[in-house]
Amino acid sequence: MRAGSVYVWLIVALVGGALVFVALASSSPLGGALGAVGMAVSAVGAVAAAKMFDTMRPHLLRPRLSEAQADPRAPKVFLRSFLRDSERLTGHGIPASSDSFWDRYWTLEDLLCRELAATGPVVAIGRPDEKLPQVGALRLYVDGENWRPVLKDLLDVASLIVVRADSSAGVLWELSAIREGGHLHKCTLLLVGSDGLPMGQADYLHFAKILESQLGIEMPVAGWNSWYVVFPRGAAAEALASKKPWSTRSELLQVTRTMLQRFGGVS
Repeated sequence: MRAGSVYVWLIVALVGGALVFVALASSSPLGGALGAVGMAVSAVGAVAAAKMFDTMRPHLLRPRLSEAQADPRAPKVFLRSFLRDSERLTGHGIPASSDSFWDRYWTLEDLLCRELAATGPVVAIGRPDEKLPQVGALRLYVDGENWRPVLKDLLDVASLIVVRADSSAGVLWELSAIREGGHLHKCTLLLVGSDGLPMGQADYLHFAKILESQLGIEMPVAGWNSWYVVFPRGAAAEALASKKPWSTRSELLQVTRTMLQRFGGVS
């Protein structure tokens, strides 16, 4: 599929719009029928163009491995359950009125990595069976169980480790590797639930109990309704709170910038 296909359908949409305009300006009895045809053509063209662009985004927007390898800055590592990869923010409870239209069609990872990548490359372990990488963090693909030593090497050199909170076995192993490797001070937990909002009290307390009982990681006592938890060296964990229930994607980006400042910008 080529980018030209998107432009073709955009032209179709414009033609449909032109037909509607002509119909409105026409006094002919056929004006109504022409307008209806124009609206239908315009809608089909716009929807087709949007669908094609969505399919092509990984080709057009994904970061290049060569660029990341040439970047002298230390990488950031983004860890998450593979099941979270395709989650969109659309309809996940975040009011859309205060955010741009296009933000509704990006995944949470897309949104975050646009901010994180401003101060260095962002890398993640790729899902082995995916045919095309997600847009967001640069994917590294590793065969079989070799991903574990590769990830440990990444944790050693990372300037920042962002982990989307999850109680899956894979994420808990990654958090264990972070703690045992002495990297907790450069780790931040992203506490976003499946609704696109910060974890509520019940989900947070459940997750915090798992971390403390299984990994020995102590979370803030009242860390629910927070976007992030950070673990300063030699100090208690701290939560970066939201304004739930009125949290927005704009607020998430603002708190992400605050979080980055806590790590010295990690440039």
